[in-house]
Amino acid sequence: MPYTIFVDPEQRASFFRFYGKMTAEDGRAAFLEYLDNPLFDPTYVMMTDARQVTGISGSYVDIMYKVMGLSRQVRRFPAGAPSYILTSQDYQTGMARLLQTVLDLCSPIKVILISDIQELSEKTGVLPPEHWKTT
Repeated sequence: MPYTIFVDPEQRASFFRFYGKMTAEDGRAAFLEYLDNPLFDPTYVMMTDARQVTGISGSYVDIMYKVMGLSRQVRRFPAGAPSYILTSQDYQTGMARLLQTVLDLCSPIKVILISDIQELSEKTGVLPPEHWKTT
């Protein structure tokens, strides 16, 4: 399992941390696990730290297929629900852009790509990733 999740009601945020080699199925599994979390709230800001992802296996079709399979679940989110993805490498940013494109087509979730930790904290009002209690 190349991810961890933490939901922080105090900060009204959910934190995902992905690491190692990941696939579209890993992203789908993490999202479903988040929805099953008893602290899940569709109004919380979603923040993903993908800086430790070392490889990504998947294509536009893989991502589209996985996201389309979640169409009922994503309807739980309000229009424009923010999902910030923090990246540090071109391949991470490229895959995050692919996800952004797919989600823009078929979900209310708005992916915001970001590469600066300080800017992420300033935009969200949430503590930076080194403070996330992901387990």
